[in-house]
Amino acid sequence: MISGYLMAWMIGAEMIDGRFSLAAFYERRARRLLPALFTVLLCCFIAALWLIPPKLFSDFGATLTGTVLFASNLVFWRKSANYFEPATDWNPLVHTWSLGVEEQFYIVFPLFLLLIRRLRGPIQLQLTALVALLSLICSIWGTANAPTATFYLLPTRAWELLIGALPALWMLHTGRSGGGHDRRSRGVEALAALAGLALVLYSLVKFDSEMRFPGAAALVPCIGTALLLSFGGSPRQPVTRFLSLPPLRAVGKVSYSLYLWHWPILVFVTRYSAAGEPGPGGKMAILLASLGAAGLSWRWIEQPFRRRGPIERKHVFAGAAVAGVVIGVCGLLAVAGNGWPERFPGIESVGMERQLSAESHDRDWQAFADQHRVKCFATGTATWNPADCLLTRNHETNALLWGDSFAASYAPGFFADELAQMNVQQYTSPQCPPILDYDAASRPQCHVFNQHVPQMIRENRISTVIMAANWSAYLNRRKLVYEDIGRTVAALKALQVHVILVGQSPVFPFAYPDDYFYQRFGATARASDYYAPITVDSDMNRRIARSAGANADVFFDPLQLLCRDGGCLFKRGSNYLFEDFGHFSRYGSRIVVDGLLSATRTQKP
Repeated sequence: MISGYLMAWMIGAEMIDGRFSLAAFYERRARRLLPALFTVLLCCFIAALWLIPPKLFSDFGATLTGTVLFASNLVFWRKSANYFEPATDWNPLVHTWSLGVEEQFYIVFPLFLLLIRRLRGPIQLQLTALVALLSLICSIWGTANAPTATFYLLPTRAWELLIGALPALWMLHTGRSGGGHDRRSRGVEALAALAGLALVLYSLVKFDSEMRFPGAAALVPCIGTALLLSFGGSPRQPVTRFLSLPPLRAVGKVSYSLYLWHWPILVFVTRYSAAGEPGPGGKMAILLASLGAAGLSWRWIEQPFRRRGPIERKHVFAGAAVAGVVIGVCGLLAVAGNGWPERFPGIESVGMERQLSAESHDRDWQAFADQHRVKCFATGTATWNPADCLLTRNHETNALLWGDSFAASYAPGFFADELAQMNVQQYTSPQCPPILDYDAASRPQCHVFNQHVPQMIRENRISTVIMAANWSAYLNRRKLVYEDIGRTVAALKALQVHVILVGQSPVFPFAYPDDYFYQRFGATARASDYYAPITVDSDMNRRIARSAGANADVFFDPLQLLCRDGGCLFKRGSNYLFEDFGHFSRYGSRIVVDGLLSATRTQKP
């Protein structure tokens, strides 16, 4: 948003003076943004060569190329649309998505101002406000209906930058500089600036990653910042004096470099080194390292390139083009080379590819798997059809497998398993736990999806419901409490169905089990069981079972089946039980479903 203010002020002032030039504008942007950015990208690439394993390195390469093309937000949008892509928090360049949005804005916004520059000032303001309003409307609609695209794409984020541009255009066309000329106006403006600061601080304290965003919620920090920009210019105001304190000014001075450096340092330390999740001392060390890198970057990279000196415009553009091509090609080669596995000798011998290829030879399963992620692991009820999502058949009992992606990973184990002795239908949706009244702002489709369950039970003569989820993800983020599980189980019992409640299954601190195996055990796989530490509380399942009480006819604890002191089974001989940090492979799904079916036989309803 502040970028929108600065761009509007610089471009607007030059247009008023009749000296605006697109070439000069883009030269300034290139000098300001690209040297530090390319330095960080190069350093990240060198570190990634040594630290990031092949599967994640390929993902990193795609982001690297996307970043130099000013399109990393498009890369993350595409990858986030696929639920089973690697988690973005393993990518040291995930923070560049916002830079992609800003860079696209820098391309479009000057052209927009050139288009309307011959209009009178008030009309320019009105047109800019209209475009901002249209973008806001799209953002509010999209947050509820297409949250991933809304988060990453310029059309639904442009209004935030334009709200910053509006105060600049207003001050340019009215001749105001943000400072009142009499005591009353100074007092009003001081209150407005104070309100703006309060809104920004409220956002920092109260907003979290689970809320519906951007949408209407983003109005709070944006309006707050607009108030500060419009009325916080007088040095006599308390807010201005506070924001001008030397430590805040120092951080503001290096803020761009700090933005570039902080996330790569955090990711490389916590994800790709033995340090793991840092404690208070580790977090302080990461902060100091980020500030140190930002200070050096500001002094020796940002400042020299921002000064015109002997480096002329044509050299700036030529140098940026060459550096961008070199870095972009490196990223493309990483993708084309499948992450360059030769960097880690022997890693392919313990990779999952051979196992996944063998599993794909089951043509019946492969035909079902090709459709189940669309129709049975669905984002809404419209695409779900009970006939398409039948895992087992020809039994008297009809069962519903209900839950999120963890529940979906039980489907391969049920598929065509005669031991199930029930017709199991898969009804699963991304990040939607099997809770009837679950209504998360970040996953708006879940409420409708789950509310449809009682109707489905009646229409499909369901007599058994199997509830499964990555419970820890919701409980730890306080998106639900244990009592919610108990209430849903009780509601299902009131519908006269048997309830099989599946507890929390293992969640590991790695992205892929074969990468972890190579790092921990090397390139030689023995006919042995291999265990790894987990990130979930081993006591969680006891509390889940207690929340359901006697209403759950069967409670199955996957941790009890797979875990022992010090870790949980993730590999047996040459076969991995998991495809990633917690979703079962087909091999693992069969093992855990066999355990579940055994529990249903011993815990008689």
